[in-house]
Amino acid sequence: MLSTNGIDHAQSANYKHRIKYVNQWREPRVFNFQSSSPQLLRIANDRMELDARGSANIVVLINKFPQGTAALGGDFISRYSEVPVYIMVTDERGHAEETLLVHLKYSR
Repeated sequence: MLSTNGIDHAQSANYKHRIKYVNQWREPRVFNFQSSSPQLLRIANDRMELDARGSANIVVLINKFPQGTAALGGDFISRYSEVPVYIMVTDERGHAEETLLVHLKYSR
């Protein structure tokens, strides 16, 4: 399953955002979260235990001026106004549960 979220990110501020995550299973589960671009979006708690059908917030930290963007070539903000970042969700055994797609929108 792929879920999408849009996040507007002002160029002048660091940003913390919460994304609600729900355990769709009928038993308690442990979930692990990993960002496809940790230089852009980090996850504050990369492991979460949820009760059956329980929910909690994934706290994501968006970097104001990402490290390593020189490798992308030129000025990052002027070249990329919207950047897709994936959050991979796995269970306690490392098996894929789902992928969340977050669109980071940088203003010029």
